[in-house]
Amino acid sequence: MRFIKLLSVGLVLALVCSFVSLRTQARATPACECNRNAPDTIHLRWLPNSTLRVMFARGDFSSAELVAFQEAIRSWQAVLPASGNGINLQMGGEITGKDCTGCIIVKRKPEMNGTYASLSPIYTSSNFFSKAVINIKANVHKTALLRMVMTHELGHAFGLDDCTECDGNTTVMNSVNRYGFGILSAFARNKMAPAPTRCDIARISDGYTGTARTLAATSAPSAPAVRTQGKVQSGSAAAAAITNAAMRAPALTSARHHVSRGVGPSQRAVRIEQLALMDALAKRD
Repeated sequence: MRFIKLLSVGLVLALVCSFVSLRTQARATPACECNRNAPDTIHLRWLPNSTLRVMFARGDFSSAELVAFQEAIRSWQAVLPASGNGINLQMGGEITGKDCTGCIIVKRKPEMNGTYASLSPIYTSSNFFSKAVINIKANVHKTALLRMVMTHELGHAFGLDDCTECDGNTTVMNSVNRYGFGILSAFARNKMAPAPTRCDIARISDGYTGTARTLAATSAPSAPAVRTQGKVQSGSAAAAAITNAAMRAPALTSARHHVSRGVGPSQRAVRIEQLALMDALAKRD
């Protein structure tokens, strides 16, 4: 009898502990909420189930800068499979000119109109692109900043919008308004997460799923032709194929909530917002 009582008490304690653990876990892992801890999505994104090589304009970056870019790429390689978009992200080498397929070319640009970087798709079809350029301001050489810029711009490539309203360290799509070190880190605001977060991956997955549904609807036999950036393309064009005759596309927009407002792909470049960093970052490497 005493054994049964002890067993009952043990089971009750186990249930209580499990309940407390679940409640704690739920509090520690909040749901992904758009513009709180997760970014919105944009219309265009990299072609799913394809290879994406990140190439670099020959002579534009030092070996240390290329290592910083590689760190950003590795952070995406570690989590991108969980998004289900089937993209094989690779670190490429240097390239002369723009003659490459399935690649993003990273290069320097002297004037960026007050920003540090921008992503401009070149070839697009059916809301996907398979070639693009990332321009980086010519005088940005600090490796910590270059790593953040690359991480952020690749987020745009996978269909994520800027999220300056998101909480600090919740997404790589947040810009950095302040950056602190040591004791000053407690005062950092709107700080980018150091690597893609679970909410970044969840939003990428949502974006690709939504686009796939749209393509499935337009690929029905009765669907009319789809007009893309002034060119008429067959409504049966599959998500897994981009035509070689795809036209030169305007750059994406960084405007907020353009999906919910029904605005189509814009004529301006997606760009990381001006990073107003403290002197500590400007002098650190």
